Formats: sequence, structure tokens, C-alpha cells
Amino acid sequence: MRKLTPMQIYMLLPKTNCGECGFPTCLAFAFNVASGKANVFACPYLSDEAKRKLSEALAPPIKLVTIGVGSEAIKIGGERVIHRHEDKFYNPTAIAFAISDLLSEEELRKQIAAIENTKLERLEEILKPDLIALKGSSENPERFAKAVETILETTSLPIILCSFNPKVMEEGLKLCGSKRPLIYAATKDNLESMAKLAIEYDCPLAIYEPGRLESLAELVKKARNMGVKDLVLDVGFNDLRETLEKLVLLRHLAIGEEKREYGYPTITFPSLATTESDALADFWEVTVATSFMIRYASIIVLNSIKPWRILPLLILRQGIFRDPRIHPRVKPGLYAIGNVNEHSPCLVTSNYALTYFTVKSDIEASKVPSYLLVVDTGGLSVASAFAGGKFTAEKIAEAIEEYKVKEKVKHRTMIIPGLTAKISGKLEELTNWKVIVGPRDSSELRVFLRKISTT
Repeated sequence: MRKLTPMQIYMLLPKTNCGECGFPTCLAFAFNVASGKANVFACPYLSDEAKRKLSEALAPPIKLVTIGVGSEAIKIGGERVIHRHEDKFYNPTAIAFAISDLLSEEELRKQIAAIENTKLERLEEILKPDLIALKGSSENPERFAKAVETILETTSLPIILCSFNPKVMEEGLKLCGSKRPLIYAATKDNLESMAKLAIEYDCPLAIYEPGRLESLAELVKKARNMGVKDLVLDVGFNDLRETLEKLVLLRHLAIGEEKREYGYPTITFPSLATTESDALADFWEVTVATSFMIRYASIIVLNSIKPWRILPLLILRQGIFRDPRIHPRVKPGLYAIGNVNEHSPCLVTSNYALTYFTVKSDIEASKVPSYLLVVDTGGLSVASAFAGGKFTAEKIAEAIEEYKVKEKVKHRTMIIPGLTAKISGKLEELTNWKVIVGPRDSSELRVFLRKISTT
């Protein structure tokens, strides 16, 4: 990936050392821009020529494309690295559900409502589908437009308009063009007509070319020469292995070799990977979708509206697109789980998000209302934090005072994780609290809490 050195950036700065960017000198600012810690456009005195050069040089190899408008808009692309450990992935794979314009208005509304209601809360995030893909299966412009109208009345989710027929596409764009839908798709046969629509309505355009990547590059060049700014690439689906190889190769060509004609986000349709058995079709689509997400697909379009199909994808996406340099964490503090009172047990754990939510669910399953004191361990699990000296008797004692645990409970008993049994004596000395060593695995809390609550 191409990177500017601090001195290359510095040479384009005004060199006034005004400090208005938040750094004492232009050189210090340049070093922070080069390391990704500052935005170069925070400098208020950049010349127009410097802005142009910096914009070109600092633009991500995979172009950032926006679908939709307002708070519901989805950003795809904008990626800078091939492997996540090099930096991080910036814009999560967007997940769409496909619906057909062959459905009645009532069926359309039901399916859109089902999409809207597909949500999962995990690690303090609301996970949900991002887009609705309307397929122009009828090939009827009026019917397609009617379906677009129903979508606009029912949801604010961004739309993918799916048709190879420019006349059908135009009728849909007349209604929702201002909402910036993704136009899917231009081919070698309809590129000129679709490109004109993309330019007229200022919408992103998908290019479908299931053949050689060189042929796809030619279509991209033609579209750009016509004036289309935002593109999305579809390499088609003939074979799972072949498709994955193409997706990987696109990423390497765009980032590793800096070939701009390949530097665009991608869209995939896992439903094309059909099997002979209908019973396996759902499972196979999710399996293929998972493979595409791991291998750089920017949009995945699912063919059937069944919540269970999207849940594994949402969870996988959350993991892939978290910054690997930052541990998922929750805010330290004292949490009440259930209908607690002054006699409720008090447990302690780390602020690693997965640890917190696991312990919380196991406490809930015990049916014993409890307080959970979450200590700041920098987002490390109990075992890692204990080994690294970040889950200590001193930290727990400080947390007891900081979060006023004594004001919440009458007793002076703290339950610590079994993995940290060695600190029990020191914690009792520091706090004058009785310390009970709990189970090593939080799944045992269900029995453990019931037992101590009856003694």
C-alpha cells in the first residue's frame, strides 16, 4: 500500500507552525498525519494544489462508496490493507435482504417489516441488516416502480435496485433517485444506458462481469471515462473457489499493486450457490456468505428473509471489523443484575466485553439478583489481566471505594473469580471484607449463587 512519508506531507504544508491544527509545529503535524493519528485537512491553510495532491495521495486504495442518505446511509469500501493485523478494516460488510417486485403489496410490507425487526444486541451494539435489494423479476417498469414506492413508504433503509433493464431501472430511479440507491447492474451490453442513469441521479453503479478480471477492468475504465464516480464490482458466481479467488485477487491488485481500476468495493449473491437439496439451500447460502465476508465482500445479498440466516453473519462481522488493536470492553462500574437489594451477593470481574456479558448471562440464569463490580483491566479477560498484573487486590479495593459498593450492600462479602484465588488474602487485608473464591468457570455460577444464597 502506498504511504506518504512525514517529510513528503511536510513539504505540502504551509510551514507556518501556527498550531491551529492542534500540534505545535507543521513537522509534528506531518508525523501524526503519516501515522494516522491526525487528519491532514485539519490544517486551515492548505493551498488548493496541496489539497488536491494530498487527497489523491492519501485516498484509500479501495474507494469509499456511500449508498443511501442521512443517518441510514451505508459506507462500503474505503479499505487500506489486505490483512487486518496491518491496521484494521474500516467499513463493515453490508448485509442486504432481497425481495421481489412479483410480491403483492401486502407481502412486500410483511417482508420489509420482518427485515426491520431483525435485530440483535451484542457487546453493546445493535446488529441488524443494512439494505433492501429489490429485484425487478417482473421486467415490468410500472410494477417495479410500485414496489419501490412501497419500500419508500415502509422503511428508511437504503435500497439496491436490481435489474439489467435500463427502462425498469429508470422508473425506479424516478421515485428514489434522490435517496442514492445502488444501481445494479451495468454489463457490457447495457453499460452506456446504466452509466447515464448513474450520472443523472448521482448514484453508485454496480458493474457485473462474470468473465475475466481484465474484462471487468475494461468496463470500469469505460464507466469512469463517461463520468461515473462511484462503482461497485460483481465478479459473478460460477464456482465458489473461483469466486473467492477473484475477490482475493481484486484486493491484492487494488492495494498491493495499486491498480485503480480494481480499487472498488464488491457485491456478492451467495444464493447463486444453490444445491440440489432444498433442505440444504439455507445452510449453504449462509456458509457461502460467511466465506465471502471473510474474503473481502463489501455487500452480501441474502435471498431469504429468515432471522437465523443473518445472525451468524452479524456476529462474524462484528468480530472481523473490530479494531484488533483494541480489546472490546465495557465501562467499569457497579452493575445491578436483577431486582437487587442491600443483601444481594456482590461479584467482581474484568471489563473485557465477552467476559462481562458471559458472567452477566450466567448470573441471570441463576435467578439470584446480584451486584457485579466491573474492574478496569484495559479490556483484558480475567485470566490475562491477572497474569499481566491488571486484576489485583489493589485495583478491586479501589473500585469498591470508587463505585461506592458499601452504600449498596449491608454485608461486607465479595466473590472473586476462581482463577484469582491468590489475591483473596491481600484483598481481605486491604478492605476488611470477607472474600469468597468463586468458580473458575462462570457457567458454574448458576449453582454456586443458588447455594450461597440459601446459606
